[in-house]
Amino acid sequence: CWFRQGDYQKASACFSQQVGGQSKYRNSSLYYYAHIQYESGQYDLALKNFQLLQRDSRFARIVPSYIVRIYYFLDREDELLEMAPRVFAERDAFRNYEVHQMVGEVYFKRGEYDKALEEYREAALTASAATAESCTPQDNDYQVGYCYYMLGDYDSAAACLVRKASCSDSVAQNALYTLGDCYLKMGRRADA
Repeated sequence: CWFRQGDYQKASACFSQQVGGQSKYRNSSLYYYAHIQYESGQYDLALKNFQLLQRDSRFARIVPSYIVRIYYFLDREDELLEMAPRVFAERDAFRNYEVHQMVGEVYFKRGEYDKALEEYREAALTASAATAESCTPQDNDYQVGYCYYMLGDYDSAAACLVRKASCSDSVAQNALYTLGDCYLKMGRRADA
């Protein structure tokens, strides 16, 4: 099978022939066709095709996670927030971890730090059940620390920001700046 061999171009051609007809394999072909579109960054097309599969019981559990990720990639934040609870209802740790991260990021970008913090906490709770390679706790240390900072919980903010500040990436510089301001607000000038 070309799909399993990773030859998505040939597989796509085969699946596309099946999706227009009324074959009993139509929806299965449509799923793989949409998956190929998703993997190749054709998000608008993949979204349209995944939406057609939402009512098929064979795909109803997996399709919402694709749709949420597509909404994320297309910056369709309101639709992502609306669809996310359907993914959470499936109780799949890996998907829930990813979606909590995405929802947290949406709220973070909107400046809704209390909601972002709640989503990042949920992501952390599901992280241990998700695959280790997808979960690096320090990835959220800045966002979580900044949420605490914006909510006035400087002790919690400092605890997160210290971890991020010890990294050697560009976000660590922002963490150091915010950490310094936390220390100032806590009256710890020497630490700032």
